Parts: sequence; structure tokens; C-alpha cells
Amino acid sequence: MATEAQARQINLESSILFMQQDHASTLKGLHEEIHNLQKKCSVLTFELAMQSTSAPDTDAYQTQIKQLEKDLQNSRRGQEEQQELLDKKEKKIIMLEQQIKAQEKKFVDDLKAKKSESAIS
Repeated sequence: MATEAQARQINLESSILFMQQDHASTLKGLHEEIHNLQKKCSVLTFELAMQSTSAPDTDAYQTQIKQLEKDLQNSRRGQEEQQELLDKKEKKIIMLEQQIKAQEKKFVDDLKAKKSESAIS
């Protein structure tokens, strides 16, 4: 019984470790996405500033602005989805940690009971 509980504990701990690594990877991906979007915005801003000094083409600017706003909105939506995923994973980590604590307590209680039974015998 003790080995079964230990195996379960090891399994839960490895699950928590996996989720923590996945969480870190997801966060890193989000930061990279934000960085890439910021670079893209900077490049587009620079290109816009460096375009020829001829009469401004407001229609082209408006189209570009709308596209940038759409890209930003899509990025925010993606970020929100990733945040929801992270929140779910954090909740699962907490639940697994609670399960480990409960199993550890049960394991300790079982050991105490067996020791007291063997001491009585």
C-alpha cells in the first residue's frame, strides 16, 4: 500500500513539474509574441514616417491603421486565451498539490496506525 501511495505521489509530482514547465513555456511564448508585435509596430511606424513626402494618401493610411488595429485586437484576444489557459493550469497545479498533501497525510496516518498495531502485537 505504501509503494502504491509513493508511486501515486511521484506521478502527481511529475505532473506538477510538467505543468510548471508548460506554464513557463507558454509565458515565454507570450512574451516573444508581444516583443515581435512591438517590433512590427516600430518597423511599420518607421516605414510610414519614411514614405515619400508627396501628398499623403489618407486612404492607404486608414487601411493600414485598420489592419494594425485588427492585428492588435487579434493579439489581445490570443493573449486573453493564453491567460485563461494559464489560469486553468495554475488551478490544476493547486489541486494536484492539495491531492499530494492529502495523500501524504493519509500515508503518514497509515504508517502510524501500522506502527501502533505492530507495537501492540
